[in-house]
Amino acid sequence: MSKAKSAAEKKEVEQKQAIHVSKGDAFFTQMREVTVAVKEAAGTVTAICFDYEKNLALPITNTGQEYYKSQLWLHNFGVQDMATNQATMFVYSEHYTLVRD
Repeated sequence: MSKAKSAAEKKEVEQKQAIHVSKGDAFFTQMREVTVAVKEAAGTVTAICFDYEKNLALPITNTGQEYYKSQLWLHNFGVQDMATNQATMFVYSEHYTLVRD
């Protein structure tokens, strides 16, 4: 019975992986199509892509207890102009916020 369960679980994981890869392929195909269309429009159309990249826990450590006690995260927010392929990165820590009274 455990083999059947393991085989069923393995099949489910493989199906989820296939769906994930398929969605990624569809996204990148659409992104390439948009990039070509924007470049052909020659300045009359603009397309930008936003991306929150990996957040980094500070301080950087390999010790589990220290990792989970981290109080500060560093964020990287990227904005890319699809026509010129120029990217701008906004790097900030989570303590940077607008304080209102």
